Amino acid sequence: FLSRDLSLGEVGPVIAGYSLVTLLAEIPTGGLADAHGRRRILVASSVLQATFLLLVLVLDGVVWMTIAAMVGGASRALDSGPLEAWFVDSCKAIDPDPDIERRLARGSAVDAITLAVGAVAGGLIGSLSGGNLSVVVAVALAAQLVHAVAASALMTDAPTSEAARPATTRAAIGDALALLGSASGLRWILLAGFGAGVALTSVEILFQPRFDALVEGNAAPALLGAILAASFFGAAIGSEVGPRLRDVMHWSPRRFLMAGAGAQAACFVVMASASTAWLTGAGMLAFYTVLGMLGPVDSALLHDRTQAGARTTMVSARSSTLQSGGFLGSLSLPALAAATSVPVA
Repeated sequence: FLSRDLSLGEVGPVIAGYSLVTLLAEIPTGGLADAHGRRRILVASSVLQATFLLLVLVLDGVVWMTIAAMVGGASRALDSGPLEAWFVDSCKAIDPDPDIERRLARGSAVDAITLAVGAVAGGLIGSLSGGNLSVVVAVALAAQLVHAVAASALMTDAPTSEAARPATTRAAIGDALALLGSASGLRWILLAGFGAGVALTSVEILFQPRFDALVEGNAAPALLGAILAASFFGAAIGSEVGPRLRDVMHWSPRRFLMAGAGAQAACFVVMASASTAWLTGAGMLAFYTVLGMLGPVDSALLHDRTQAGARTTMVSARSSTLQSGGFLGSLSLPALAAATSVPVA
């Protein structure tokens, strides 16, 4: 977005458009997946994401970029939940009492490794193309089309989700809301997601301009790719280590998640106060490593309290609170950065 002559203040509303559409569509699309099958919703999400990347490739200006971002937000809403819900139900179909925390950790690790590969590739392609980020977006578009084909060919809805499937989208949403009304633990998980959304948005929007300001010359794309890759590898390691560390420490999931939030707050202090790109990058690496450690514990806690027929809708509800925080953060933090500085924001 910055390479298309948008200012940091203009990027905020663009990202806010993405977050707002995601927020509004999260729970309805979760109910849609629970009622009508996870596979078709994931494929639709992939096609919409490819459309978003195509629009970013061919359009220009803040208005058109906002429209493109809103298409991306719709894709994000469709994407949050179907694969994770399908995975948990498939595990339960094989083993009625699986170690969901460890299995989700393995999936999160694979996720993080592929993000790291993408970060390295993006940085290298951006540098080799002389900073022409359109080439990076075009490669991402091709990868997204591969994802759409893979999801269509390899995914089938789990037998348990078929048996417990609500009759309608409205029924799926009603089941999830009824579950939220009766389980205070679920409500606290969702509330924590709001704070996490503000935190993640600040990293995603502000880290790159902060890092760029500390790097001289044309080395920024490659160095940024390396830092992001290291951070995602850290998240992969954290995903594997987190559940094991919690077992060794004999901490409850709640205590573990609270301690992790405190550690991430310390990472923000490092990123904001560092005077070198490498120290800022170290803060980023630590932030994502802790994020990886917390993810499987948080997800397992959610799934332990959720029934199969409402699983995608509940994951979407968690994502909607994350997007609520992201919406608030994307409107306020870039504006604050423009008025003061990125470290203050």
